Amino acid sequence: MNSSIQNLIRLNDDEEKKFSDFIKKTRKKLISAPKIAAQKATASNQELIVGLLEKQKVTQAIVQLRELAYDEFLKEESVFNAVILKEIGEKFSAPKAKLEELCIQLSLSDLSDIESLTHTITELFGSYSGYISPYIYQLCLSNTQSRRSRAGKTFEGIIYFLYDYYKYPFESQASIGKKAFTDLGLVSWIMM
Repeated sequence: MNSSIQNLIRLNDDEEKKFSDFIKKTRKKLISAPKIAAQKATASNQELIVGLLEKQKVTQAIVQLRELAYDEFLKEESVFNAVILKEIGEKFSAPKAKLEELCIQLSLSDLSDIESLTHTITELFGSYSGYISPYIYQLCLSNTQSRRSRAGKTFEGIIYFLYDYYKYPFESQASIGKKAFTDLGLVSWIMM
């Protein structure tokens, strides 16, 4: 399959910044905060979790909630990835040009034979995927970084749920504020 457009090797700084901003904005819109994912997992699996807690199986409840919250996140991340990959061809000029080139090739193909059509679409999809691989790489990198930062926040959300369940009074560090930690001489330990 001939291509008049050279494959991208990496994104230039401006394109990388623009794509990074697009990912952040879209992630914020489509993916729930970690604590919300933990709440969704709790709400949709209330019977299981409460059953474990009533049997004093707190560790199992935490493990289940972590897995269920992660599953909730993966559902949202799947939708997010699909939106990002779709939008690449619409919002970014180089992928858009490549997509237009491939659509012209598709329009010249024999579309009446299903085997030929399947082969052509497979070829075009592979060509486009290879072309946008620097975007895919940046998306995967962003997903990895997002998952890392979510892990602790999700666990924190689960612990807050347990505090509420057991009616244990608590205040988060964020609600107490930096001043209280500074006054108690704890800020240096937290900031390390």
